[in-house]
Amino acid sequence: MERLKKMPVHTRLFCRGAAYYHCAVLPQDMADTNGKAEETFSLRTRDEAEAVRRVRVATLEVDRKFDDCRLRLAHRQGPMLRVLTPDRSVANPMI
Repeated sequence: MERLKKMPVHTRLFCRGAAYYHCAVLPQDMADTNGKAEETFSLRTRDEAEAVRRVRVATLEVDRKFDDCRLRLAHRQGPMLRVLTPDRSVANPMI
């Protein structure tokens, strides 16, 4: 099978033959729990201009998915630490 070829017009746009794909490397914190290293899918077009439009939309959707995944991971790890207030700052390390 032919490898994906990076397109210069967008960082996540790749081409295989005449078909265009969105490909994003998963952030390390999600790759460890997700079991895969990248999010790759077809943009279902063979037209480069349309692929650029679709990859922009797909990028927003995938980034939102990454953010949602991070929130779920944070909730699984337990309660968040208390917020650092001025009375607990480096200036007052004994508190």
